[in-house]
Amino acid sequence: SLCADGATRARGEFLFFTESHCWPAPNVLTLCHQALTANPDWAGLSCRSVAITHNALSEAEAQMYAADIDHGLTVHPWRKVLDQCFVTRRTAYEACGGLQADYGHFSEWLLAASYHERGETIGYLPEALFEHYYVGDRVELRDFTLDFTAGEMRYYGDVSGRIQQLLEVPPE
Repeated sequence: SLCADGATRARGEFLFFTESHCWPAPNVLTLCHQALTANPDWAGLSCRSVAITHNALSEAEAQMYAADIDHGLTVHPWRKVLDQCFVTRRTAYEACGGLQADYGHFSEWLLAASYHERGETIGYLPEALFEHYYVGDRVELRDFTLDFTAGEMRYYGDVSGRIQQLLEVPPE
């Protein structure tokens, strides 16, 4: 919800999304601006997340998410939005409906599906690096997982979900 609110208050042609536990390399803004300027057909881009871990749970968490993140950014047909390091043109973000705070962390997937549904291209810029600190705290991991799944369930319970055909409904 903070990202969604921030996007409505931000000014400028581009919106830059990250999380408080993610730190960009010093050249990230320059690389992203160059990539979006060189690729006017891109509605946005995601950067590469590099795990920073400090305990067994943070290492397991990083490994679990790394495979999913890599698959989404390089293989999956539309799951290209990585909210820990995502830059988008404001016009495309607004046309896609933005992040929908009512769906919690699942709204990242909904935003990605909306870009895809509109035929927008999301690039991947692996040379733009972000360090992603995995907290490695059981309560935080549980809270994130519950927020994602509760948002996912709310979305599937919403009969007006227009991009539902793109999403794989979990058997649960």
